[in-house]
Amino acid sequence: MSRLKPALMVFLLAFAAIQPVASAQNGPPRSAKPRTYPTPTAREILDRSVRATGGMNAWLKLTSLSWKADVTDDTAKFMTGKLEVNSKAPDKMALCLKLNLGYFACRAYDGKAGWGDDAKNGLVTLEGPRLE
Repeated sequence: MSRLKPALMVFLLAFAAIQPVASAQNGPPRSAKPRTYPTPTAREILDRSVRATGGMNAWLKLTSLSWKADVTDDTAKFMTGKLEVNSKAPDKMALCLKLNLGYFACRAYDGKAGWGDDAKNGLVTLEGPRLE
């Protein structure tokens, strides 16, 4: 009987230790309902963004814009790259996409003429529909 008493004490201590964990997994009472919030429309999100960044008048005063972004392809996880876009009012623009696989494509327009450079065709003057 003396051997059984320490084993019983260990069992009771272990049971007492896991009891709070086991009961915590039951979650909140069923009467508690999660809060739901209405999903904002795209227009509401855009309006909030414009207000938070100074309003439409501030945006209309911009004369240049520069973006840099890291890009990935969700269907091909190994494909990553960088996108860079630069523009200056009223009609100058350059964008360049460079991928880790060696592919790149760049386009530029200076208000009068356009150029393109990519891994397939090299440097070319853009005309007609390719200029748009």
